[in-house]
Amino acid sequence: MKERHSKPVFKFYEQKQLLLFPPMIEEKISKAHPVRVFNYIIDGIDHSALFARYPGGGASSYHPVMLLKILLFAYLNNIYTLKEIEELLVSDENFIWLSGDQVPNYTTINRFRRNKLGDLLKKYFFLVVEELMTIGILEIKTHNAVGSAPTSTVDSSPLSTIGAFSFEWGTPQKRNKSKRKSMINDMWVYIQDRTTREERVTFSRNYKKLVPDLIQNDLADEGN
Repeated sequence: MKERHSKPVFKFYEQKQLLLFPPMIEEKISKAHPVRVFNYIIDGIDHSALFARYPGGGASSYHPVMLLKILLFAYLNNIYTLKEIEELLVSDENFIWLSGDQVPNYTTINRFRRNKLGDLLKKYFFLVVEELMTIGILEIKTHNAVGSAPTSTVDSSPLSTIGAFSFEWGTPQKRNKSKRKSMINDMWVYIQDRTTREERVTFSRNYKKLVPDLIQNDLADEGN
């Protein structure tokens, strides 16, 4: 008997879908916006290795390319908190457009990053950042002191996290390929540190610290 291989089922994902009322999401993003270049680069990548990490059968999943886009675009705008990414999916038109107006919660985004992307995330990151810097619309800034970095999201709104390294949309300095790759690697290491610290804040649970000492004592006495 031949073994049956079911294909993974993804939720419908279409960036040009119509809203209940006009305008279309597509019309809200200018033709010259950097998010369109970013989207074009992602759509041109072979995602077969990522798709292979989804077993067939079961309930439909959010489309992995959509999740990849919102995660990487957040990084490019110096945003590392998963809850903030979730909020931007309903408040920022660039994220709404990238997601096709879908709103996966931060737990879903975290599971995707950990369980599906894994080592592929670094490969995607290097490929996309290298391409954007080569095109000439993305720069990596270094900052000597914490707090000296500018706010630098794609729309110059105060959404980004400040630190020792940051991305900035604009013409990069001329550097040789070796120097550019070194800076991308430094940025990658920095982002891993930031996301690890953000994850500890977001997902660690210490219920004892939430309860004032006086109440803890009362509860202890009640149990005796």
